[in-house]
Amino acid sequence: MMSTPAVRPKYGIAAFILFMASVSHAQLKPPPKHEIHWANLTGGQYNPVGVASFFEFTYRLRLTEQEAPVLRENYVGLGLTLDLTPVWIRGGVHFHLQPISILKLGVEVLGLQGFGILGSAQAFDTPTDDWSQAVMDERASEAVVMTAWAARAFLQFKIKWNIILFRNTTRLSYWNHRLPPGATAVFAAGISGLRPQNGWTIENMTETGVWLLDERLLLGVRHWMVNVFHPGYRADPNGPSHILGPGIGWTFQDVSSVLFNRPTLFFHVGWHINHTNRTGAMPYIAIALSFDGRLWASD
Repeated sequence: MMSTPAVRPKYGIAAFILFMASVSHAQLKPPPKHEIHWANLTGGQYNPVGVASFFEFTYRLRLTEQEAPVLRENYVGLGLTLDLTPVWIRGGVHFHLQPISILKLGVEVLGLQGFGILGSAQAFDTPTDDWSQAVMDERASEAVVMTAWAARAFLQFKIKWNIILFRNTTRLSYWNHRLPPGATAVFAAGISGLRPQNGWTIENMTETGVWLLDERLLLGVRHWMVNVFHPGYRADPNGPSHILGPGIGWTFQDVSSVLFNRPTLFFHVGWHINHTNRTGAMPYIAIALSFDGRLWASD
C-alpha cells in the first residue's frame, strides 16, 4: 500500500460500514441511566489508497426508560472525536441526540492538521483543474502542510426488522481550509474529490442488508452520493458523484464483551458512478474492523 506515490487516508473508510452495533444488535433491555460509550473503526482502502483509525468517546444520558424496541435506545450524548492517519490528525467535540431507537441526530466541530507528506492535501487553483490520479502522483511532492476546521451535522434513520437491516444517513459539512495563495480547492480523499477552500458538502448514504447464520454473517449493499458546493459555480463541476456496490461482514461473537462489543470485520467493493476521474473497471475497495463498548455505566 505504501508503495503508491500518493497515499491519502480518508474519513470515508468509515462511510462504508454497513450497520454499526446500534442498528444491527439492538439491546434487549434499556441502557443504563449514565454511561461512557466508546467506538472504534480501523481500516484501509484502495482507489484512493488510505489507512485510518477513528475513535469516539461519548457520555450518554438516557432520556426515558422504555421497554418497546422502537423507543428503548434513547439518549443524549456529548463527547470527543479523534481520527488518526499517517498524513493527518483530526479531533473535536460532538453532540448526539437519539430520541428513539430508529432516529439519530448529531453535530460536531473538528480541527485538522495535515503533515504535507506522501502526496496528501494537494491544492488546486480551481475545481475544474486536472486532478486525475496520474497528475496527483506526479505532483506528490507538492502536498501542502494544511490546517482546517469543520462543522458537520447529520440525520440518520435506521431500522432492523427480523433479519433485514436498513439505514439512511444525510450529512452536511462546512469546511474552512488554510491553503496556499491562489488555491481555491483541495483534494479530499474522504469524498474522493475536491472540496472548496471554504464551502459546503452534502452526502447521503443508503445501506441495506440481511443477517444470516445467527447474526454472524452480514450481506448488504450501499449507495453513497456526494455533492460539493464550490463558490462561484451553480453546480458541482465534478459531481454529484456516486459509489454503489456490495458489502459483507462477519461478527466475532465468541470474543464479545461489554468493553469490546461484537467486533465485526467488514469488506466492501463499490464502483464509482458519475465521477470525474475514477469511473471504470477499477472499484473502490475497503476493509475495516469495527467495535464499540461501554467504559463505565451507572443507574
